[in-house]
Amino acid sequence: MRKSMFLALITMLFSGLLVATASAQTMACWQLQHELLGIQPILVKVSVLDMGNGNYAMVGSTYTTTVTETPQINRRVVTGGAVMMEPDKIEVSLSSSDISDRPATTDVEGLALADYHLLLDATLNGSYQGKNVHFPVSSDTESSTITDSIAGNAVLVDCN
Repeated sequence: MRKSMFLALITMLFSGLLVATASAQTMACWQLQHELLGIQPILVKVSVLDMGNGNYAMVGSTYTTTVTETPQINRRVVTGGAVMMEPDKIEVSLSSSDISDRPATTDVEGLALADYHLLLDATLNGSYQGKNVHFPVSSDTESSTITDSIAGNAVLVDCN
């Protein structure tokens, strides 16, 4: 009897913790504008979890869409975090990587890794810089865009 009550109590505790964690999450989406030919602005969609003390954990995806006759959308895993430095200054650091088990990763795209650093104001808009960036522009290696660095505006957009 005691054992079953203890298990029920533990189950309720973990269920409550899970619900509280899920309800604390919000979604944030930015469009990273750039001047690269062949791809549309990068869309970043992340779930944000408030860790307390002005720290936030983030996980989600980046989406790049090629400007071709039949557009191709490339989705990549993105993880990182944000720190509220001041009420109107938020720094975000995100790392993006390709899913390496797809055949296209090594044959066409290479291993696509990128590091994004955003500096945002209180409206969650601002600027960004990306390092070590590789974007496939079409299905062949010759038309891919590889750059050491990109920079531009980070614009908060609706997450639809």
